[in-house]
Amino acid sequence: MFRWFLGLAFAGFAAHASELPVPTILVRAITTPAGAKAGAPSLTTGADGTAYLSWIEPAKESDVPQLRVAALDAKSGQWQAGDFASGDKSVVLSGADMPQLAVDGRGTLWALWVDPRGQAWLAHSADGGNAWSPPTTWSSPAVSVEKLCTIRLADGRVLAAWLQSARGAQEGAPTQLVTRIVGIADQPDQMVDERVCDCCQLGFAPLLDTGVLLAYRGRTEDETRDIHVARWRYGHWSAPRVLSNDDWRLTACPVNGPRLGTDGSRVGAAWFTAAGTEPRVLASYSPDAGGRWLMPIQIDRGHPLGHVEVVFLRDAAFLVFWLEEDGSLWVRRVSPDFTSGEPVSIAPAGTVTARGFPRATLLADYEGGTTHARALVAYTTRDGVATVSVDVPEGDLVNRERNCACAPSAEELQGFPIRGQVVDLDERMHSAQVAHEDVPGVFDRGTHVFGVGAEEFGGLQRGRRFLGRVMWRDHAWRLFDIRLLTEPAK
Repeated sequence: MFRWFLGLAFAGFAAHASELPVPTILVRAITTPAGAKAGAPSLTTGADGTAYLSWIEPAKESDVPQLRVAALDAKSGQWQAGDFASGDKSVVLSGADMPQLAVDGRGTLWALWVDPRGQAWLAHSADGGNAWSPPTTWSSPAVSVEKLCTIRLADGRVLAAWLQSARGAQEGAPTQLVTRIVGIADQPDQMVDERVCDCCQLGFAPLLDTGVLLAYRGRTEDETRDIHVARWRYGHWSAPRVLSNDDWRLTACPVNGPRLGTDGSRVGAAWFTAAGTEPRVLASYSPDAGGRWLMPIQIDRGHPLGHVEVVFLRDAAFLVFWLEEDGSLWVRRVSPDFTSGEPVSIAPAGTVTARGFPRATLLADYEGGTTHARALVAYTTRDGVATVSVDVPEGDLVNRERNCACAPSAEELQGFPIRGQVVDLDERMHSAQVAHEDVPGVFDRGTHVFGVGAEEFGGLQRGRRFLGRVMWRDHAWRLFDIRLLTEPAK
């Protein structure tokens, strides 16, 4: 009887969910100030939420490719172009080797690029890209640099990664993966891997513990070129690990690197592989800052070119962007329970150049309830550089996906799981001192003070163990969704 009733209940919930209209991801074009010969766009977002676009464009006075930057005005929703960041220094004209932007914790904008000789250059701007410092060399003249990648860490510093090879090296000599902190004098280079795939892009994911996860395409002695990850923690790199054993073996670089997205602990990954002569775009999810990865799911529509990008949302859903062979650009949403939705067209067939690599950044995150998330995407077309806003009705999508009353609410999908014991309570501040286990990517095992909402604070007791979630909200760490654990019998 009970099983029969429960089955009817679940069937009723499922039927009700299927009757609800499917919320639609909306795409809106944003006109860019880039010229007709522009290419190689890249995006980044400052701590204040300002989005910046960079691209390569010939200067008006000459055909020399140079780096230009624009900021997205929050009120008008339009791009405001600044000066050429590269000054009179040339930039390599390659859609696969985009210049990189990053905004540090003080609001300084840093630009990194490679010239046609493989020399890396650095410039910075303190006024949002309107005026730039004279470019300075970034790399040693003994090496040739490519595939720069930058990220702002949780403590406000900027970390850069790149591929390098010795100048004049023999064909087949290993390419190295190297990192360095940007904008701080006398920072040493750090080796991540001494043998990697020689021309695939890199993917960063900053963690809340001020560390970072880096994904790249490895290269073994037998020419297996699967995706690897390494974690930077307390200033040191861990030993690289294989993210997925695709066993893709080839003797040339596919120029098709991985990308990562994160909310600071949970990580979404996407990459291209053609192992077994079957081209496909795969995605995986890690609940613990790259410690474990779920079995990949296939994202593409059947004929992928790859060139992926990832944007991660606060409720553990993430967006995967990729190109198909016909020159179309697509996005799929991977839900918090790691299932993929229907593909949504960003640009139709014949629009995106085969050498282009779409890049995206998050403009507005999901805030619970029925709120939306919004991503910004840039890509290279046959006519130049295009940008679009991608509006994701995240709250409606999450609520539609619930198939029973016991499923977590949209708010409960946010934050990071924590297991701990109440050490002390402060009734005046409505805070709890908690001794907790490791929260990967967020806190090491230790003791922290968390704010607690009035409704849940009353149920806490000193010495009680619990499961809960923590989240940075209103400039403080908050503890919520608290489930007290049963005390063992004495």
